[in-house]
Amino acid sequence: MMTTVSHPSISEDDYLHCIRCGQCLAVCPTYRLTLNETDSPRARVALLRAVREGLLERPTDRTAAQFFRCLLCGACTFTCPSGVTVDRILELVRGEMADLGLLPQPLAALNARIRESHNISAEPPESRLLWAQNLPALPVGLGRTQAEVVYFVGCVGALFPRSYGIPQSFVQILEGAGVDYALLGAEEWCCGYPLAINGDLEAAREMMRHNVEAVRAAGARTLVTTCPSCFHFWKHAYPAALEEDLGFEVRHATEFLADLLESGRVPLRDDLPLQ
Repeated sequence: MMTTVSHPSISEDDYLHCIRCGQCLAVCPTYRLTLNETDSPRARVALLRAVREGLLERPTDRTAAQFFRCLLCGACTFTCPSGVTVDRILELVRGEMADLGLLPQPLAALNARIRESHNISAEPPESRLLWAQNLPALPVGLGRTQAEVVYFVGCVGALFPRSYGIPQSFVQILEGAGVDYALLGAEEWCCGYPLAINGDLEAAREMMRHNVEAVRAAGARTLVTTCPSCFHFWKHAYPAALEEDLGFEVRHATEFLADLLESGRVPLRDDLPLQ
């Protein structure tokens, strides 16, 4: 899953290496769901080639829709014997489609929500704290303005009740291990990933700048997140987009927990009941 932060031109080398062998079909989730060739990676690459070579005079809404149906999971890129980076290519194409005004309406509405509310659900900033209400006590990280570690919860974990258990469990582990951590709370904005993959790169950079400044203000040496999409975007897109060193380490919760286990700060027990 690659993430670009600008709209560099797409060269012929990006798509001409596709030999239409079909190995991507077995791993593509949209093709496996619909069994429709137009939902396959090789068909999307062929569509791009048709646009580039003038076989289609101008992309239409229908053309753009095929590019936006891709989940950008990267499975096809991983399995492609010719090394075609389909996810990167389609992300660039989606940016071009957005520039042409061909962003599908639901995605345009999502971009607008994020720009206005700084989250994917159009909730007020204070709603980012609702996940903490069912804990025995409020997370101690909410009361800290300075900490060694900032836990970036992410929109899904903070705003969708079915996901509340993820941040609830993680902060209890952090506190049990004695980690000096802080939560950004209402100051946490969307990481910007949905905006970037849907063509609004400037708004994505606005989210990035705000979040980086908030983490720096906390004096943190490490940012940790339980959200894989947030981690991917923080780790790989933020430094390139802002063209600077963040000044702190970005880690996924699984990496952070592995270190806690290795150091003995989160001991494993072998006397737990089986039921």
